[in-house]
Amino acid sequence: DVYLSTTWVDAMVFRGKSNVGDRITCKAQCNRTFGCSVEVGLRVEAQFPGGEVRHINTGYINVMCLRNSTKEEIQMPELTPETPDQKQQYSQAVGRYRFRTERILLHNISAAATTTTDNVSSSACWKWSDDMSKEISLGNIASLLSAINTIDLVQSTWINMPITPPSLLNQIPSLNCILNEGAWGNDVKTLIVSAEVNASAAAMFDFIMDVSKRTMYDPVLEEARVVRSLDENNDIIQYVYKGLVGEGGEKKNKSDYSLLRTWGKHDSRYIISSRSILHPSLPEDDDFIREEISPSGFILSPILDENTPVKEEEVVSNKTHLQYVIIVTPRVKQIAGGNTVQLVVGAVAKLIGHCETL
Repeated sequence: DVYLSTTWVDAMVFRGKSNVGDRITCKAQCNRTFGCSVEVGLRVEAQFPGGEVRHINTGYINVMCLRNSTKEEIQMPELTPETPDQKQQYSQAVGRYRFRTERILLHNISAAATTTTDNVSSSACWKWSDDMSKEISLGNIASLLSAINTIDLVQSTWINMPITPPSLLNQIPSLNCILNEGAWGNDVKTLIVSAEVNASAAAMFDFIMDVSKRTMYDPVLEEARVVRSLDENNDIIQYVYKGLVGEGGEKKNKSDYSLLRTWGKHDSRYIISSRSILHPSLPEDDDFIREEISPSGFILSPILDENTPVKEEEVVSNKTHLQYVIIVTPRVKQIAGGNTVQLVVGAVAKLIGHCETL
């Protein structure tokens, strides 16, 4: 009445090749159980008749035990390791399990933006891990690009938002704001403000990367600083926001954000993405309310035409298509006092004004 279902294949490492005539032996060992699942270690060996045994493949799979009639998950019995190898695999399985779980959450935008009934984000904040640093930074950029890609993939879920105040359109005719009403589900919305800017993408990138300049265009930001540089494409930054006035006129406490900022150049586009991170270099401060955001940031694409010059294989354009992306959870709307769209559009308009004077 029960059956096993493979839920995850992990760390398949090909160490060598098999040849025609080899005898292939597959070995499996249950390393450790985790509730209703068990990690199974796999070892593949090859041997030409009369020759030496060669270890050619290693991997790990995660298997669930389910009841055939109801698909109910069945608790797996705990294993007791006996040999030195079993004890080593049993101990290391915890790290692999934690790594797999973090990886799943890392690439699940919907799960990362879920909220509780109290409008408190339950998993919007990643925990920094040196072992997963490359995957975390790539996930930060990928989340931003995924939001942009939904414009073409699910056009019916995007609606045009009015620009407030309308006078901004006189200053920036190309200014546009669209809202996705739920491509990710869980009451999560994606806001994208875009415009054509008379400035080069490289100059805009340098301006935006200078966190000391952010207060020039973000009206509710009080302080921004780089806390720690992680590598050439990642750092930890802190934003401290002024205490806003609530709907009932009450003054709210200042809030701060611990953010992982990731940047890079993909093709001719500059991308800067920031999202909440738990990092030991920036612990919570009792003076602030620690808030969380999902991936948000800028995509700067040079606007090209047939007259755009190319200098040393680098495209040189003094016009840029700016896209600012923010994933709006119920928590973000609460922080902004319900004026998220107006605040974001106003900040982007101010940023454009500064960039066009560079």
